[in-house]
Amino acid sequence: MPRFQILLFHGLLWLGILFTQTFLIGGGENIFETIPKSGIIVFGQILLVYSNTQWLFPSFYLKKKHAIYLILGLILILAVSYGVQELIEYFYPRGRFRGIRKISTLTRYWYFLGRSFPLFMAFLLSTIFQVTRLFAIKEKESVQLRSEKLETELKFLKSQTNPHFLFNALNNIYTLTLIKSDKAPDYLL
Repeated sequence: MPRFQILLFHGLLWLGILFTQTFLIGGGENIFETIPKSGIIVFGQILLVYSNTQWLFPSFYLKKKHAIYLILGLILILAVSYGVQELIEYFYPRGRFRGIRKISTLTRYWYFLGRSFPLFMAFLLSTIFQVTRLFAIKEKESVQLRSEKLETELKFLKSQTNPHFLFNALNNIYTLTLIKSDKAPDYLL
């Protein structure tokens, strides 16, 4: 696939995710206020997905360092979630809790977890995609290896069969010539 098509596909995918999240997260709010909030979340998802697929997954998961991969993945999710939360609170200080001066710690915690969920799902889906892609590559290599093995075995059997067949045919013709059979010229032909 040409690079332009890949970039176009990624751009359209993230644009679709932005609009989907805008309508899912919006909850009846003003769309012009919801799109930037969703944009901040999608930016966090983009950061997580590409950090995972380009750095974490190849550096740790593929090298069988699964525990380190999980720990760093969770740290990355929490860090990006915190950054997304802070950006949203910076640009929209009143947020969902308009008119409430002090928000309880528990409410803030659940709100943070709610904002973390789309980011966690993006990380999880990118990991599942990478594992599936890796499995498909391994399966394709396995099929190709089996095919090459069968082809090599077939060539080996042919190389063994051809000299044996030729030897038997010549031996039969030789025997026919020794007994001075009239069939010898036909068999030789």
